[in-house]
Amino acid sequence: MSFRFRESHLYGSYGYYDTVNPSIALNDTRNWADGRKRKVAWLASNCGNSPFLHWNRTGFVRELSKLVDVGMYGKCGEAGACPSRFQQVNGKDYLSSCNDFLRQFKFYLALENCACRDYMSEKFWNHAYNLDLVPIVFGPSRADYEAVAPPNSFIHVEDFETLQDLADYINLLDRNDHLYNKFFEWKKYGSVVVSREQWLFEPKNMCQVVRRLLADEKAEREGIQTPSLPDLTEWWTNSCRQSIPEFPIKMQRQ
Repeated sequence: MSFRFRESHLYGSYGYYDTVNPSIALNDTRNWADGRKRKVAWLASNCGNSPFLHWNRTGFVRELSKLVDVGMYGKCGEAGACPSRFQQVNGKDYLSSCNDFLRQFKFYLALENCACRDYMSEKFWNHAYNLDLVPIVFGPSRADYEAVAPPNSFIHVEDFETLQDLADYINLLDRNDHLYNKFFEWKKYGSVVVSREQWLFEPKNMCQVVRRLLADEKAEREGIQTPSLPDLTEWWTNSCRQSIPEFPIKMQRQ
């Protein structure tokens, strides 16, 4: 069981798009930009020298902040805005207080520590979709995101040739509520369900394990050859890009 969407025998992720339960009615015409006065938020704890950080993410955000309004919070930015995990703020717990703060923004930088196939963490599912922010993503390919995310709901960094092009697009959406609201049309056809680690052990998922065990036992009894396991190095170790440029796109137009 892993976050690998296509290859895992059992799929377990940080979230999923539920196409059975829409978030809003088809005739809902709300403006998702209302009350959101700031543009981009970034909340991170792994900064420059972390062994888990495979690219210059902090430098990328700092360069982007020169071109567009970016609020940087957590250990990699202004620490006090979103309080520490166990801190009470005005009678609210950490999560409620931080979520209320982030809801003043329109976009969220869901930039993963590394670029691995299918790897989309809580940055993407919880911090962005759960708070109705448009995620600006970097990590796996656009195709990997499109396989599991709500349709037309995110901005992929690598779709842009330069950082200036990305900043220009963010500024365009900030000025044009009609274009911005298109990123929320998916809510009429589904909803995002955020997962926690304990979610993997709930009956719905444990039943996957039981079904798989029973199927394999039956195949063994009947002499049916079960699919061979993939090479671990190829399936896991090599599923991440080993070398990412300091910045995934150019800083300036040539």
